Amino acid sequence: LNPKCEEDVFIDLPGEFGCPEGSCGKLVYWLYGFRPAAAAWEKFYSDILEEAGFSRGIYCGVDFYHPQRDLTLVVHGDDFTAVGLDEDLSWLQNLMESKFEIQVRGRLGPETGDLKQISILGRKVRWTDRGIEFEADPKHRDLVLDYFGFTENTKGLSWSGSKDDADEPGDDEPLDTRETKQYRGINFASQDHPVLQFASRAAAREMANLVRGSILRLKRLARFLVGCKRVVWKYGYQEEPTRSVVYTDSDWGGGLQDRRSTSGGCWLLGDHCIKTWSSTQGAFALSSAEAALYGMVEGATRARGMITLAKEMGFHSLGDKITLATDSSAAQSFVNRRGIGRMRHLAIRDL
Repeated sequence: LNPKCEEDVFIDLPGEFGCPEGSCGKLVYWLYGFRPAAAAWEKFYSDILEEAGFSRGIYCGVDFYHPQRDLTLVVHGDDFTAVGLDEDLSWLQNLMESKFEIQVRGRLGPETGDLKQISILGRKVRWTDRGIEFEADPKHRDLVLDYFGFTENTKGLSWSGSKDDADEPGDDEPLDTRETKQYRGINFASQDHPVLQFASRAAAREMANLVRGSILRLKRLARFLVGCKRVVWKYGYQEEPTRSVVYTDSDWGGGLQDRRSTSGGCWLLGDHCIKTWSSTQGAFALSSAEAALYGMVEGATRARGMITLAKEMGFHSLGDKITLATDSSAAQSFVNRRGIGRMRHLAIRDL
């Protein structure tokens, strides 16, 4: 990632260059690791794509859409992933080859010469007769099990250790540097695994100040992973959806350490689950209905953002209306009421 350096940036040169004392080097191209290098690289390829007719996303600056060709492109570092018709993908490939040295890793598709499976950022993506399958990176599971010395024969748990148990004596003992590094390196398994998100949410909150109890909570999570070998998302063929649905829920005061509540939910396009989350609420909910209300608000705002992202990627049939679901009748009455009524504590704190 070495775009041209448009600024005056000077660096010390290694001694083996044999330069006179007091000399330095001036960058013509950015070197990897310089803070402005990533931003300069992003501007470099964005200018090329926009000149070729792509529209750059506002909600997400690394997604691009070509309205004339109905071609969607997403960039992650120097990995470019595109979705479109075969002829438009060939056009894009020619464009990229004229500007960069590239390696085409393959095309996923239904034709005989197309790949039926490809790895994208560690995830396996498969093309099947029934639709698209997306399999989470198994590396993260293996790292967690290896850290604790677990094997496939280790006794597992049927639950993910999701509730915060009360601390035992010695659980607040700080971890040393080596253990902290290992812990942070393996806390990625929940990215593509919704069942783990509630439990790993609590683990992630302890990242800054890890203690002995953090390892014990992660160990329960690892025992659950013993019996959970693969996570495969299946996206069957369906008509292009015209609306989205968001399901929300909450765990009122479930954190035994600080009694904070948790918001959770999932966002669906038709039958396809696209996004799931589990996050700690900022306010202290004083009732289950209040916690459910906060969960609905977060679900609505996340859905609004995802709709914006989808439209930037070419989902023009998707309307602006959100179907919002909750199992709390009290929270439903809150949002259906005009005005705040008697919810004075909510008005003071939030509204």
